[in-house]
Amino acid sequence: MIIKLKKQAQKYLKRTDKNTYDKLIKAIEGLLELEGDIVKLKGSDFF
Repeated sequence: MIIKLKKQAQKYLKRTDKNTYDKLIKAIEGLLELEGDIVKLKGSDFF
């Protein structure tokens, strides 16, 4: 799975402090591994 961030999200990440940046990156990486409360949509291949 590939996660693409829009330019606005990329700019936000660059502006945030180190602690917030680390938390957001960890959460985004968790999406790649389907961690957390993520379920497949009914009748679809999307989550």
